[in-house]
Amino acid sequence: MTEELNVLPDELIVQVAHFHKEARSTFGIPFVMKIRYGETWSTVKQRIQSRLGLNEKDWSKIRIALVQQGTPKFIEKEDEDTPLKTENFTNFSGTIQGRPWIGVEHVNKAPKRSRYSTLEKAIKIYN
Repeated sequence: MTEELNVLPDELIVQVAHFHKEARSTFGIPFVMKIRYGETWSTVKQRIQSRLGLNEKDWSKIRIALVQQGTPKFIEKEDEDTPLKTENFTNFSGTIQGRPWIGVEHVNKAPKRSRYSTLEKAIKIYN
């Protein structure tokens, strides 16, 4: 984790989040990851697999995507040897919603919760 604190000019901190079918339906706990411009997608995918602690069988059910402005662009087998470029991560409006992130697409196996629960108290956000 401490390696993510020192960011060199050719590196970038990117958020990684889980989603299912649509990029806006995220779940689980997102995390951040340092990537280097010029490294390949296969290297990034291996590091994500290692970080999640998944074996090959479970990993085969997962797809990785670069999500820009809510639209996922899945990394296919032929794209895995493509080096990451600055353009992949710098074409954004500057807002958090516009910043590209890496999506891990798989089925949400967590049990469904009721939308309305009498045990949970509403969260209030004051600006």
